[in-house]
Amino acid sequence: MIQMAVPRVLVIEDDEGARNALASLLSDEGYAVSTASGGVEGVSLARSFWPHVVICDYSLPDIDGLEVMRRLRSAGRDYFFIIVTAGRFDHLGDRHLRSEADVFLDQPVDLAELRTALVRATSESGSARALN
Repeated sequence: MIQMAVPRVLVIEDDEGARNALASLLSDEGYAVSTASGGVEGVSLARSFWPHVVICDYSLPDIDGLEVMRRLRSAGRDYFFIIVTAGRFDHLGDRHLRSEADVFLDQPVDLAELRTALVRATSESGSARALN
């Protein structure tokens, strides 16, 4: 019998309540979850946790979601990025971020949209390679 790898999800969110709620939900749905409260911590953690999916708040106190994504992808790994935002996409950097991330979700996160994004993350070719 072939065992499937459990998808690993890294949640990077500075709001402790939101971070813990999301981690709990994902754990209950069978994902291996690790969390970070800031971008720098998340980048460091990703290097040892090797997540398949990164769910990252765009507005973090140290570095923003765009910089987190750039740092992690520059390591050559094919992370699936879900950026969570309060809808503040009104300047050039935000438009550029939209072109780089795999999925954008508004806060508060709609659970059906999150589930859809996670199914997509684990079925797309890059993420499928990362799961092996």
